[in-house]
Amino acid sequence: MKLVKREKTQQTLYFDSLEKFLNSSLESHTDLEIKIWIFEDQNNQEGKPLFLNALTKCINLSILKIHLDYNEIDCRRVIDLGSSFASCQSLFDLTLYLCNNQIDDDGIIGLGQALLKCANLQKLMLDIGNNSFGQNGASGLGSAFASFPRLQILELDLYDNYIQQQGASGLVSGLSKCKNLSNLKLYIGNNDIQSKGVQGIASALQNFTKLLTLSLNLCHNSINDDGISSLGIALQYCNYLQSLALYTFGNKISRAQCLKLTKKVLRIQKLVNYKISI
Repeated sequence: MKLVKREKTQQTLYFDSLEKFLNSSLESHTDLEIKIWIFEDQNNQEGKPLFLNALTKCINLSILKIHLDYNEIDCRRVIDLGSSFASCQSLFDLTLYLCNNQIDDDGIIGLGQALLKCANLQKLMLDIGNNSFGQNGASGLGSAFASFPRLQILELDLYDNYIQQQGASGLVSGLSKCKNLSNLKLYIGNNDIQSKGVQGIASALQNFTKLLTLSLNLCHNSINDDGISSLGIALQYCNYLQSLALYTFGNKISRAQCLKLTKKVLRIQKLVNYKISI
């Protein structure tokens, strides 16, 4: 499966005003970037926020980037946002900045389920750092990703939440079922993850059969030598991996274990580029 490429003649339309976006030719948009404040957005007669109602009319979108960080978005609003993508059946490239909001477990799970309606999604970047969800939300999000049929490129930023070891294991276990995933960037720093959580991640990594590029940020957790050792062993089973970036500083890993990890990484047969920061 090949990733759909952007046509050279296609230009990104940028909106930083809600009013201008609402008054634009919504059905004609194919490539959008939106950066607005929506916490004061008014509702229409049916009680739906004007911004989300307008988004449902962008039926020809193929590429969409939305900046909604620091918008006081809660569970209900984030699920409504996800549901608004259902009419965008041509969407294959989606970027969502939702960090520094008030999204809890139910909100994250609901967002994941809503995104499943984007049946043609091949590339997704989701920044949900510094919200209010924990292990249930992370595991539920992983379960949703297991059903994405065409996803190839995924960047997930979940820093500064509280997903812990069960959430980390559940998240990556679900991701490993994305059959076509070739590029994964996962940032789960400052999430109270201990070594058992990394062992769960390591176990799931062995199931990524098509992964070519992996960037894994585990900084500022509670990972010791046992956890990082299991990760090193698992990475050797990623037979097609060509590029690896691993960030684990701010944990409890000895220098001796760092050297062992590097030796294990160098045994990956097709690895061309690697960066390890411990």
